[in-house]
Amino acid sequence: MTRHADHEPGSWEASAPAPTAGLAVPGLSRRGLLRSAGLGAGALAVSGLLEACGVSGTPAGTETGARLPNAGLGTKEWWSKQKLHHQFSFANWPEYIDTSHGTHPSLDLFKRETGITVNYPP
Repeated sequence: MTRHADHEPGSWEASAPAPTAGLAVPGLSRRGLLRSAGLGAGALAVSGLLEACGVSGTPAGTETGARLPNAGLGTKEWWSKQKLHHQFSFANWPEYIDTSHGTHPSLDLFKRETGITVNYPP
């Protein structure tokens, strides 16, 4: 109820509520709404990108589902067909691997345990 100035004291008149009354959510500002909408749109975009990177189904470029040359890379079957060379070349930032008096203890341990020589140029 609203009291109008042109009425006598003590007279009250009922007024209709505003058309937008009840639409506002307490504690949610325009900025908060836009931020939430932006986060939702970003999550939707990221999910699309992740879906595009999927690996299930037919391999890209093969409509028939034929196996690609590198299919199974790293599996036991793949490793069983590889030739062991007992040598590994490794390059990295200088002094990245531990050094002790001109040797590399972690590489020496690797060689003792696996029999594989590591070429690591300083």
